Amino acid sequence: MIQYIQTMLRKVDRSRSREGYSFISDKRFDAITVPVRKKGAIIIRGGEDAEKHLDSVGANAACLGDVLIFRQNVTISEVLEETRHFEQNLTGLNSNKPHRIRELLNEIDAKEFILQNAKKYSVPQKELDETKEQLKFYRTQLSYYGEAKHVYSII
Repeated sequence: MIQYIQTMLRKVDRSRSREGYSFISDKRFDAITVPVRKKGAIIIRGGEDAEKHLDSVGANAACLGDVLIFRQNVTISEVLEETRHFEQNLTGLNSNKPHRIRELLNEIDAKEFILQNAKKYSVPQKELDETKEQLKFYRTQLSYYGEAKHVYSII
């Protein structure tokens, strides 16, 4: 069976600067990405081609099938989100749904994952606040489609 591959992007809000964000160390980046590397993920971090691609799609990070692309300066929440999308693709999460519904459900799942694991990974408050805003946005978008999704009491 050919697995349905969903492209997920952590979108860049051009009105917001990356100033004030904490970027993770190479050691921490490697530690977080080891589990998905073991499952076949190809990780690209930084470099001219990666930065150009992310600029062209307006993202700070992307999961394109089994390839995860990150800027050199990457936040913990960006790494957590894209590794979660890789796991979603592996398991076919929501693959029985129409494309846009699947995209929204998987974005919601990734945001909830970040919030649920915030203490474990020491996600900075600024990133938590941004993730909560994004989660609210995706839930609102999903409501336009009339889809119900379990809601965690995390906000």
